[in-house]
Amino acid sequence: MSAREFSKVSPAVWRSGRFRRLSGQMSKQVYLYFITNSHVNSAGCYPLPDLYACADLDCEAEVYTAARDELLAGELIDHDPDTAEILIERWFRHNPPMNPNHYKGTSKLVSEVESDRLREKAEEALSEAWQAYQKRKEEDETRRQIEAAQKEAAKSPRGYGTLQPVGASSYLLNTRHMKGGG
Repeated sequence: MSAREFSKVSPAVWRSGRFRRLSGQMSKQVYLYFITNSHVNSAGCYPLPDLYACADLDCEAEVYTAARDELLAGELIDHDPDTAEILIERWFRHNPPMNPNHYKGTSKLVSEVESDRLREKAEEALSEAWQAYQKRKEEDETRRQIEAAQKEAAKSPRGYGTLQPVGASSYLLNTRHMKGGG
C-alpha cells in the first residue's frame, strides 16, 4: 500500500478535451489509474512496470499498452520504456507544491527519476509551479499589508492614520484653513 492516502483528481478531467478525445473506456480507466494508483507520488513521475499495471487493472498486456499508447499520443502522459517510468503531463497544475517542505520533498523525488528525459520535464514543470507559488505568496503578503494599512487608517480619527506631521493635532488638521477653505 502507498504512503499516500489520497490523490487530487480535478473534476475538470471530465471536461478536458484531451481526456474526452480518448477512444474508449479502457484508455480513460488507465488514465484515472495513472493519477490515482498506489505508485503515484507528489512528483507525478514514477516507475510502473507494465505487469504491475496489468495486475492492478486486471487486463491483458496488449490492452494496457494500447491504452497507454493512446494516452501518450494524446499528451496526457509521457513514458520511458527503458526505465518503465510514467510522467503525468501537467501534473503540477493540479498538484503544485503547497509549502517549502512539500517542494523540497517533491524535488527529491524528481531528482530520483531514472529517465533523463522525464526527469528534465518534471524538473522544469516543478520549477514553474514553485515560481508560481512564490509569486502568489508575495502577492498575498502585499495584499495583506495593504489591507492591514487600510484597517489601521480606518481606525484612526478622520482617517488620517496614526502618523501626523510633527506638531499637528487633530484639531489643527481639521481647521478650515487645513481643509482648503481660505
